[in-house]
Amino acid sequence: MKKRRIFILLMACVLVFSLIGCTSTQTGGESSENPENEITNGEEQENEEEEIPEIANVKFNIDIALPTLDPQLSNSIVVSGVGSHILEGLVRVNGNEILPGIAKEWEISDDGLVYTFHLREAYWSDGEPIKAQDFEYAIHRLLDPNNISPASSFGYIIKNGAEVNKGEADFDELGIKVLDDKTIEITLREKSSYFLSLVGKFVYSPVRKDYVEKYDQDFAGGVEKNVYNGPFVIKEWKREDRIILEKNPNYWNKDEIKLDEVEIVVVPNADTALGMYENGNLDFINELPMIMASQYSDSEELEYFNDGKIQFLRFNLDGTRPLLSNFNFRKAVYLAIDKVDYTNIVSSGIYVPNNRVVMPGIAGADGAFGDEYPLDYTLNSNVEEAKELLNIAMEEEGIEKPEDIVLELLISDTERVEGEILQDMLRKNLGIEIELKQLQFKQKIEQHVAHNYELFLGGWSPDYNDPLTYITVYDSESPYNHASYYNDEFDSYLKEAAETVDRDERMELLFKAEKKVLEDYATVPLLYKRSVYLKKNSLKGVNRDFQSPRPSVVFAYWED
Repeated sequence: MKKRRIFILLMACVLVFSLIGCTSTQTGGESSENPENEITNGEEQENEEEEIPEIANVKFNIDIALPTLDPQLSNSIVVSGVGSHILEGLVRVNGNEILPGIAKEWEISDDGLVYTFHLREAYWSDGEPIKAQDFEYAIHRLLDPNNISPASSFGYIIKNGAEVNKGEADFDELGIKVLDDKTIEITLREKSSYFLSLVGKFVYSPVRKDYVEKYDQDFAGGVEKNVYNGPFVIKEWKREDRIILEKNPNYWNKDEIKLDEVEIVVVPNADTALGMYENGNLDFINELPMIMASQYSDSEELEYFNDGKIQFLRFNLDGTRPLLSNFNFRKAVYLAIDKVDYTNIVSSGIYVPNNRVVMPGIAGADGAFGDEYPLDYTLNSNVEEAKELLNIAMEEEGIEKPEDIVLELLISDTERVEGEILQDMLRKNLGIEIELKQLQFKQKIEQHVAHNYELFLGGWSPDYNDPLTYITVYDSESPYNHASYYNDEFDSYLKEAAETVDRDERMELLFKAEKKVLEDYATVPLLYKRSVYLKKNSLKGVNRDFQSPRPSVVFAYWED
């Protein structure tokens, strides 16, 4: 356990032929007792460093200041990760586990549409009981069209959730019903195997109506501007500097929380964060840039985690550039890019080459989706076939020679290396020219959403542990379908999957949908990421799994 140290001067006291020294007995946890005197070996001890047990704490970094900790206005992994320490939903997602949260138990109807949650006797940090109405109010806020929540789509799985959010239905038509103070019933628009993992997201955390009304737009914007029902409460918050959390004495499961304090420091610069870690001012680095990871390849403190993010090359299929709508051209680009070489150059082998829309490790019917539904799309380039397909495409589009093809690739200010690799591969293997348009990340996303691009280097992280989280972005009605991919056969698979109650049949339909996107070469999968970080070996229980808020130190502890 990590302890603060003070120096004290031990005075020797002479008693019949021996010296008695005053030492301390170390204790862990929340409290310590007065040290008892012990007989020493008779040697004088001066200026000895004595460890006084105080608090079990952990300090780590984030790279951006938290804009808010209002759960219904959360729109980033960082906010959700911090927020999951101070608020708890009906369930808690910890890795691939769905643990009881404020709900001690729940029932699911035979048709899979109705979830009835029974709340335990649990309390807010100010001592007020947590009620089912607090969850109902939070979900109303999530879907309120006047609240403009960036995460409102997470509520669309609830019956009439989308309609309420779009102003097409009233709240009394929403599939939420409070049966009593300790019971809430949620009705879904369709059966969902991943609903419990959604309910565990930060955006589904309860909030108190009295605090929201009192602070209005400043709600959850400071230490005193919210109450908490999670393992920790906010002790101190300096927005551009750090946020300090301390153990919540009113948390229902406080005995399982081993840390007394968590300090989260805002460190935008990776070099600075690394220096702080090496100097002992951080216990782990949230994420280590690839360029630095190779320096620690032999270190036992270097750890990997699967963050679920896939990277792809996207075509704009809205028709503004006819060549991109040409099937043979898209397939030529796919075959001209060697995913293995690309991944090795980008990440020195840390990332994994990918040829799928769905990350293979996501949950399938009974195991990993990739194991249950394998695909054999090539990871390597096939330059000969790629050139043949390019010639066919040029003839179809009336283009005389490859060098007449000039396309713009939209990348962010941190993706220059990736852009140049793709540029070189397509120039070398197809003879076409790729111009790089490099923007800051925010501007890049704005251009992507507005369809102001030709080629786009993008990524996608899962919102829940189900293949649909990756596939749904190609749905004709999805607000995230920025590729403008429209295919009736694909849409029919998703519609059937939403209506079936058989899990195996549903997974088969989702697999068919994934294959359809790949058969159309609507995208070029490149890799899926593994992130790296540094962590002290004696710090255990840090959760970095893609399926839950991260990083989480809720169940972390120091090993003696």
